[in-house]
Formats: sequence, structure tokens, C-alpha cells
Amino acid sequence: MKKFCTVLVLVFLVTTAFITTSCDKKKDDDVIRIGAILPLTGELSYLGIEEKNTLELLQSNINQDKMKIEFVFQDSKGNAKDGLTAYTYLNNKNIKYYITSLTVVARAIAPKCLEDNNIQFSLSIDPTLAREYENVISIYYNIGDEMNKIANHFSRIGAKRIGGLYINTSESRYAIENILKEELEKRNIELIHTESYDFSTKSFKDQLLKLGESNVEYIHTIDFGYLYPVILKEAYNYNLLSKIVGGLGIMTAPQMSKELTSNLIFVTASFEINPNDDYSRFQEQYNSLYGRNSTFDGVYCYDTGKFLIDILLSGKNITFENFTNKKFSGISGDIIIDSFGVSHVELKLANFNDKGDVVEFAK
Repeated sequence: MKKFCTVLVLVFLVTTAFITTSCDKKKDDDVIRIGAILPLTGELSYLGIEEKNTLELLQSNINQDKMKIEFVFQDSKGNAKDGLTAYTYLNNKNIKYYITSLTVVARAIAPKCLEDNNIQFSLSIDPTLAREYENVISIYYNIGDEMNKIANHFSRIGAKRIGGLYINTSESRYAIENILKEELEKRNIELIHTESYDFSTKSFKDQLLKLGESNVEYIHTIDFGYLYPVILKEAYNYNLLSKIVGGLGIMTAPQMSKELTSNLIFVTASFEINPNDDYSRFQEQYNSLYGRNSTFDGVYCYDTGKFLIDILLSGKNITFENFTNKKFSGISGDIIIDSFGVSHVELKLANFNDKGDVVEFAK
């Protein structure tokens, strides 16, 4: 009798384990996992942490009965080697869709991603990346559109001699030395001198003095944001502040004094000036969770995740063509994705008013 009871117990346990495993597998199969490779540590961790925050917020806002979304985060540490390691880890878990931050990481991953037949959504300003890799989509502002906006501004005010100051990354260098130069030449304006610097730069004295000695009328700058306070302070010290024109990175810079920003002209996303209702609701949510507003980087990250999720939940086959030649309306406004997977968003020239608010620059 005891032996018989033992057999019954074993049968019950095996059956229960089978049912539980089957249910877990079904539950697991209902989850769509998206890899998110972000700089969660290192010099640019402030970008990665904000991006992670926005994707977690998006995940909490997705409420589907039959399908669940899960972002699986990995730290790229802001470099290509660790980014590729993170991709390999996620790909081994059979994840097919990726959101990546930083051009250097996206470029490292792109060939492997293509080889593995995966799709990468890159938070990158580099418009050449999506053109080179047919599996890369970018829902972000692209630096080519910024250079066009800047060149139009210089043409409108009659400037003829322009300088460039940029952080030494491949996309920034290409933007100034190639795209801006070409756009200026179309308008009979000369890019006469450029200077670059590294992430670890503590002083911009040499670069600014060389630009000043070259007799430039204006200096267009590209920075991730956190070095702008030092750049502007030193430009002020060397009587060059009035020549500085800022890039979109100004919007992620630490708070700066009115003395440095009162006459500063810079490029910004249109939603910073004319926010839509969805953007305002998003910022309210984000602020209530993290005690501050998200920057444009978090906004584009949210829209990237939302656009990908909408396609996944639509039941369409996941192909490159499903993401291109589309107009997508998000919290950032309208985003046009061309046939190469490059996004185009509305940019504005802006400055700060007396209250420190971002307003459209009055031409």
C-alpha cells in the first residue's frame, strides 16, 4: 500500500511539473523581448539611464491582454567592444529586435545584426549609418538636417567665414568636415577652420584661441551636452561667446548662467517649443517618477520603442520595408522615415528668454 501511494505521489508530481512547465512556456511565448543596449555606466551614463527610464515607462504603459513587452537591458559602457559583447549575450537569448544608443555602438553591432537577420533601432545622429546597413532604422534627429538648418541661418544673416568646434566622434567629425562644409559651399560660405576635442578635455583654450585667430565670424559647435558649460565659459573669457552657435546638445547640458546663455542661438527639436498633448502627458509621467523632465534623448527613445512595439503588435511581418517610407506621429511630433531608414524630424532655431525658457529664435 505504501509503495502504491508513493507511485501515485510521483505521478502527481510529474504531471504537475509538466503542466506547470507547459504553462510557463506558454506564458513565456507570449512575451516579446526587445534588447536595449545603452551606456548605463561610463561618461555618457546620464544618457543611458534616461533612456532606460523612458523604456521602462513605456513598458508600464503597454497593456495588452494577449501580448506582453519586455525590454532586456544591457550596458554598452559607451564603447564598441562592450556593446558587441552585450549584443552577443542578447542574441544568444534569441532576441531579434534591438534599441541601441550611441553611433559607435550601433556601428559595431550593425554587421553582426545583419548577419543574424535581426533589426536594430539606433538612437544615432549619423544619417549614413542607416544608409549603409539595410537592417538599421533611426528614429532620432539626424545631424545632416541640423547642418542644413545651421547653413540656412548663416546664409540668412550674410555670414561668410565659419568655424567649427566639435567633440571627436566619427559622426561629429563627418557632420562638420563634410556635411556642413558642403552645405556652406552651396551658399557661397566658407568653412575656414575647425577644431576638435576629446571626452576628457578640461580646457578649450587652445581650440578657441586658434578659432579666434582665424578670424571666423561664427563657430558652430557639436557636443553631447555636458561640456557646454566649460565651452561657453571659456568662450566668454576669450571674448568669443557672441560667435558661438549651439547644437542640439545644448538641451542636455547642465544648467548654465544667464550670462552665458542670454544671447546664445542653438538648434532644438520643435517639441521643445511647441509640445503636443502626448508630449506633455509623457513629461508629467516622467517628472512624477524621476523628479525632472526628460531631455530630447529620452523623448526620441520613447518614440523609438513605441514605434517598434506598434509594428510588433499590429501582427505584420517584421521586415525592413514595414519600417521605411513611413510617417510616424509620436510624443516628439511627426517623424518621417525615408526609404533608407533615416528619420527626419522638425528642427528649430531657438534661444532662451529672460525666464530661461526655450523659445523660437526671432529671425
